[in-house]
Amino acid sequence: MTTIEPIPESFIDMITYELLEDPVIAEDNFIYSRNSLLDWFDGCVEIGEPITSPLTGRPMGTNIRPEPNLARQIEQFKARGGKSQRFNESTQTIGTLAKIFEIIDPLRDLFATKNWQAPALVVMGNENSGKSTLLERLAMMPIFPKDKFICTRMAIRVHLRRGPCMAPRLDVFDKQTGTVMWSKVVPMERGRDFVKEAMETVLIQEFGGLTGVSKTKMLILHITGPNCPDLDMVDLPGLVSTHVRGEPENMRALTADLVESYVRENNSHSLYLVALPATAAPNQSLAFEVVQKMGLHDRSIGVFTKSDKCDLKDEGIDGLGGLKDLRSKVYQQARDTVPLEQWGYVCTMNRPQDDSNKSNYSALINQSQDEVNFFVEKGMSDLLGAQMAGCKALLTRISIMFHDYLRSTWAPSTILLLREETKDYRAKERALGIPRADSFLPTGHHEDGPDARVTREEIASIALERATSMLADAASHTMDTLAVELLQRLHNQIVDESCEVAGKPSEVLAHQLNLKHNISQYIADSLDELENMIIQQVAGAMSDDTSEFKLGRFPQFITLMSKIFVKQLTPWKEKTDSALMSYVNVAFQSPLSNPHFKLKYTFKNDANGLLYPYCEMDFDAEALAATVVHTIVLRCSILLTETIGIENDIKTILHSIDWTESCVNERNIYLKGLYHVDKVINQLKSHLELDEDDIESFHRTGNILPVDTIEVVRNALSNAHATIHGQGGPIPQNQRNNLANKQNFPQSRPTQQSPSPSGGNPRGVATATIPGNARSIRGNSQNSTGPSQQYR
Repeated sequence: MTTIEPIPESFIDMITYELLEDPVIAEDNFIYSRNSLLDWFDGCVEIGEPITSPLTGRPMGTNIRPEPNLARQIEQFKARGGKSQRFNESTQTIGTLAKIFEIIDPLRDLFATKNWQAPALVVMGNENSGKSTLLERLAMMPIFPKDKFICTRMAIRVHLRRGPCMAPRLDVFDKQTGTVMWSKVVPMERGRDFVKEAMETVLIQEFGGLTGVSKTKMLILHITGPNCPDLDMVDLPGLVSTHVRGEPENMRALTADLVESYVRENNSHSLYLVALPATAAPNQSLAFEVVQKMGLHDRSIGVFTKSDKCDLKDEGIDGLGGLKDLRSKVYQQARDTVPLEQWGYVCTMNRPQDDSNKSNYSALINQSQDEVNFFVEKGMSDLLGAQMAGCKALLTRISIMFHDYLRSTWAPSTILLLREETKDYRAKERALGIPRADSFLPTGHHEDGPDARVTREEIASIALERATSMLADAASHTMDTLAVELLQRLHNQIVDESCEVAGKPSEVLAHQLNLKHNISQYIADSLDELENMIIQQVAGAMSDDTSEFKLGRFPQFITLMSKIFVKQLTPWKEKTDSALMSYVNVAFQSPLSNPHFKLKYTFKNDANGLLYPYCEMDFDAEALAATVVHTIVLRCSILLTETIGIENDIKTILHSIDWTESCVNERNIYLKGLYHVDKVINQLKSHLELDEDDIESFHRTGNILPVDTIEVVRNALSNAHATIHGQGGPIPQNQRNNLANKQNFPQSRPTQQSPSPSGGNPRGVATATIPGNARSIRGNSQNSTGPSQQYR
């Protein structure tokens, strides 16, 4: 049986709250994970601040030294039992929701580039209602500022993301410009202090003091770790009911407007926790006014905080505000209850711990254990068992609501997004040429139609057929486009040889021979140029094949094809040259055979009175030029017929060709993308029991088809309970029925909207300004093998 052993606090990195990896001792004598400490150092340099201790804030250097003994103990711990968690069984966190997001791990880079929106858990309530304390307890992270009066003065959004462990980073985000004003690495143990400091800085810059609430700025804390769910946690400023000294006169309107604006902008992907003190009446809560006004009942859980305050009122005459009254509120039997029929109420108790000498990490653990003890000591164990008291119960209920949201909204919208990506992948992969040759496809993955994988023999046959067809078009295309200028030039060269010559027969004969030589040379040069054109046309056409087959992806085949074609083209050129030379010879043989070639012999007396023969030659080359051009065009039209042996030659060497595609790496990227996207879609559908009708209904209406919701939720409750409580079996049937029936789960799911396409990660839009003298210590450090070394 797998054991679950809590991680000792001494094994925890206080920068990330994760298990120490490669532990090192810093100059402040605290132990950290090497990489998180490097992140901290680089973060200080990035904003131009001196290096300080992550835990004390005091200046220190960058020398570090390994801690091999602790590293050895941690390795032994990891090897012991096979499974570990940060906290014991009674202390659970929002990280229990992470499992569903393991499915999309292969596509994290893809989601980072798309308008994919993670779901958000939003906490709202009146001022000083325990919102921040509640979120800290759920996350088990001390990251939200606390105060007896107004402490949250702008929206604080915690981006939890599943991935390799990184040091947390805090951004101040300007919602109006969509830019990050500044960004800073923060240690988890002191996260609360850094968030408070950043908030106060923004308020002073915007209002000149610690007053009012900022609607234009937002704090975003980025936390990435292997146990994080892909979820945003949002702490909204508390709603103010009356005027507070030192605050704007319209503080009530300001806080209400901020909360309502946030809900309107983010409602499509948000779930809500409505916090109110256990001693308060829900029907007098401003937060529940927002729930009713904006129709959030079906996605809200009511959370009674500060249950320990009820204990002080038990002795009242009517018991109102006491523990008995709290019990009736949780069961929604009190007259002042606002009905939340679908998800109901949970009571919690997270009173501050007197642990001034202990870490925030320890204080959170003690706080969680104190809560369980409180409800047991006050005789409310039945509420613990009924999943209606304690943060564990709240997490169970959040898990169920989360499952319902994932099934009804997030998964269908994510699947539709992935299918659009599938179309893009498939179009790009097909554009490389189909059918595909042997490329990456996982074992057992088969596709039909144009996406099917074919054999080497089938590819060779298709390639040969395509190449032979292209040869038939090559000469024609050459004549129609490429060779027009060449033939025009040849025609003009021959015509320009037309002449009228007179003189002694020997002189005329020499001129005739020169004419014949020139024309023969013109023809030979033109045939050589034409041959090169045809070769280039054939090779270029095959390489740039625009058909869906894309012959150019097989360069070795094209090379061999071109060589064989050139070999077969030589006899064709020789025959063409021979035919043209015969026309030239005939053209100069006799006037009887060529009426455009005229010879006239007479006799004349020279200066001495002697008689000598006199010859006149009249040569009109127009007819010869036309005949030559026509013959070349005719010979090109029968080019394929005279090179028909090429197909047989190619068949003999097909077996020796390497049919690896030149685009194999690019194709494999798309094929792997297709495989992983399809796998994620199928896993999401299977995990959340979705079918094609559900997806189509969501695509059409924004809502999936009615399902037997009560059974789905009961199953989810069973799974969530087993996950959160580390139990091997489901929740007992009576507990399942009690919770489901008490919450009146409906038979059909209400309409919800798809996530807003504009809800991307604001960190991507801008970066903080880095001083000109800043440099990365990480990049300039030197390794050392000694006991003390610069951090690296």
